[in-house]
Amino acid sequence: MSERFKRIADGLAVAPLLAKLAEKPCLWMARIERQSYPGSAHKDTETIYLRWATDQSVAGSFHCLESEDQLAPLLDLTPEIGTLFQSALRHIGCGEEPDVGRVILVRLAPHGHIAEHVDEGPYADKYDRFHLCVAGASSFYVEGHRQEMLPGELWWFNHKKPHTVQNFSHVPRIHLIMDLVALEYRKLRGLTFQRERPHELLDEARSLFEAHYREVAHYQDIPLDINEGAYRQCEEAGLLRCFTARYNGELVGYCVFMVRPNLRYSTSIQAVQDILFVDQTKRGALFGKRLLEFCEQRLKAEGVQVVYQHAKITSTVGKFFEAVGYTLIDGIYGKRLDQ
Repeated sequence: MSERFKRIADGLAVAPLLAKLAEKPCLWMARIERQSYPGSAHKDTETIYLRWATDQSVAGSFHCLESEDQLAPLLDLTPEIGTLFQSALRHIGCGEEPDVGRVILVRLAPHGHIAEHVDEGPYADKYDRFHLCVAGASSFYVEGHRQEMLPGELWWFNHKKPHTVQNFSHVPRIHLIMDLVALEYRKLRGLTFQRERPHELLDEARSLFEAHYREVAHYQDIPLDINEGAYRQCEEAGLLRCFTARYNGELVGYCVFMVRPNLRYSTSIQAVQDILFVDQTKRGALFGKRLLEFCEQRLKAEGVQVVYQHAKITSTVGKFFEAVGYTLIDGIYGKRLDQ
């Protein structure tokens, strides 16, 4: 069972930082890429970068694991930002040498909105997210469940679930957002789904690949030998979609599709399943059904008209596909040419 929110502390002294921010209004407009890149969920926000990815491209914000301090804004907000940050760390309890990812201040406009999204990519999988409300009040929604966060309160929230934010007030809402490796909180995530890039999870997925091969490979004398370079080329060409299921951060399943216009029906974008697998220890809890539902939602959102799945004739997966609305159209058969 996952959780969505956890209030860690309240009554933190945010007034000194708020006063310092009032003296430095220009800091909010020094960088605008977080709210301005195409498709950003944060169009109604302004951001002060205190610690950010070493790869400062849009792709880097999702995939870069290395972070570095942004000295100019840190110096402008010293010592107030350091005092508040250290206070938050003590309440979170990440040890003497915490693994700190990115740290930002975000101001959401009066009546502003952050669109619903899930934080994806290896960076979001590694770090947990903590919010310290500095000013204003806003309503967080995670999977539709509402939580108001008030000034001086420190919260963890499950950024791996669909979430959105609404500022209903006439004043800006300011949050200090901190990303930390916090295993205690990772255990609260529960089952999450996301799109990932195959080459970034190959090492993590190898044990699942082996289990998958042992369970379903019809010709067990043909060794598993994944052409990793070809998969990466398909990803870079925009043809591949890799969706994963994680439980408390651990990879437990995947469904990979090739997506492109059908060669015979060129007006129709179609998705053909390449591989589908859920860890045997996680079956019976609707993990597979929920993974497929997530895949279908994401594929539909990008205009896919038809999804094709396949399963071994001797497996029970075919009955599962029928139960969730698929129709058997073609059978897939194998023929050895070397015998």
